[in-house]
Amino acid sequence: MIMEKENGKTSPDFFEKRQLLESRRFRDKRDLLEAILLDGKEYTMEEVEQRIDDYRKGKV
Repeated sequence: MIMEKENGKTSPDFFEKRQLLESRRFRDKRDLLEAILLDGKEYTMEEVEQRIDDYRKGKV
């Protein structure tokens, strides 16, 4: 989800690792997210998808 700022530009939503682990979107990737995401850091959905892709390609 993207939120709109006052100036008309949009900014992505950020999610904590815990929120991502509990989401339905990533339920089949929970073990992977547990390994590649850091506690206390916030991520956009795009960042998470990119980290998953990088891991699968062996770039981590």
